[in-house]
Amino acid sequence: MTDTVENDALAIAISGDLDLLTASACACELTRALADRPPECRVVVLDMRGVGFCGAVGIRMLRTFAGHCAELGLYVCILAGKKSVVRRIVELAELEEVLPVVDDVTAATNWLPLAGQASMSDRS
Repeated sequence: MTDTVENDALAIAISGDLDLLTASACACELTRALADRPPECRVVVLDMRGVGFCGAVGIRMLRTFAGHCAELGLYVCILAGKKSVVRRIVELAELEEVLPVVDDVTAATNWLPLAGQASMSDRS
């Protein structure tokens, strides 16, 4: 897992499988990335294009992470291909409300300012 900060957004790349063996370690890394982010970061992009499998434990971990981000006032989206396993799982689990999925880097970039504007209006 790698994380970078750009334009007030924390981008976290996740690869491999999210299953019983890996979800706990992934959750710890996500928590660390949130704790280490600069305070001006209001948006989190989970780049999950490298995820090949996401089991029930992975879904639960993502749902918990989205809830934690919401508690911190952060907006979250998932970057995943149109035919990816992750997109299909998010759709089946009906998580699009809390974890919107975007198709590509351009879509994620276009989505980010909208979330940033919403966070600014929420503060007024």
